[in-house]
Amino acid sequence: MDFVTEDVSGANGLALDSHGNLFVASWERGLITKITAEGTTTPFAIVPDDTFMQGLAIDQQDNLFATSARKNLIYKFTREGTRSEFASFSDGLANPTALCFDRQGNLLVSNGKADGHAFSSTILKFAPDGTFSVFAHTGMGYTFGLAIDNQGFVYAGDLHGDVVKKYSADGLSSWHFADTHMDDPAGIAFDSAGNLLVANFGDHTIASFTPEGVGSYFATTGLGGPNFIAVAKASPSAAPSIINVELREGPALQLEWSSQDGQTFTLERSGNLTDWETIATALPATGTRTTYIDRSFSTRPR
Repeated sequence: MDFVTEDVSGANGLALDSHGNLFVASWERGLITKITAEGTTTPFAIVPDDTFMQGLAIDQQDNLFATSARKNLIYKFTREGTRSEFASFSDGLANPTALCFDRQGNLLVSNGKADGHAFSSTILKFAPDGTFSVFAHTGMGYTFGLAIDNQGFVYAGDLHGDVVKKYSADGLSSWHFADTHMDDPAGIAFDSAGNLLVANFGDHTIASFTPEGVGSYFATTGLGGPNFIAVAKASPSAAPSIINVELREGPALQLEWSSQDGQTFTLERSGNLTDWETIATALPATGTRTTYIDRSFSTRPR
């Protein structure tokens, strides 16, 4: 199923912001397009003299970062689209391709193959202030896709070697993760279940790998690529509804509530009945706790 077709010719890098907007880099036109969850497209930023932007990543403040393999640059765009240069050739960039952020806000960058360059086939790490260091020497033919799992392990794909490697959070150790179901693996990304999705440029498929590295084919895209991949988060569930609040004898409270998917939970609590934050944190993570706390005040026994 096509999501959008207009304003995305030469689509390359992909990234999603905190509001569910999709950003697409077009290497043909030096254009980054913004696409809402409903599919409405608008130009976000144009770099008229750069027609080879590739990887995209978005930080916690919704600033957008983009690599330029041709100019060995990383651009930074504010939420309003104002552009600046975040890093350049002098910062170790050598055919930079993919980008991703770790939990500490450091930006990881995969360098492709650049003959004679000291940082060819490496993963670089940039601190928020732009200071860079080498995270790992990959030894790959062309380091391309880059992703981080929930435990902080870093994954990198070899576009020419049909393999994905796994790295420790400090980059000092690496393991062979997978080498099946791959044909020129390009972009990689994790889904909400912890499966690694790989965009195969060679045979136009998407492969899926479990956390243990077991592979299968997720989809045949029919695209001239694909180069990159992005996974949208599911829409948050509605707030839980409290269906009963009862004060028993003595300093105890019993709450019963149901989530949107029909599950029912009961919580009994002893002690200070005004400690609603403590009660809320003891509830299952389903739903929106803040809404629960606000609603519970209206039924709090006096």
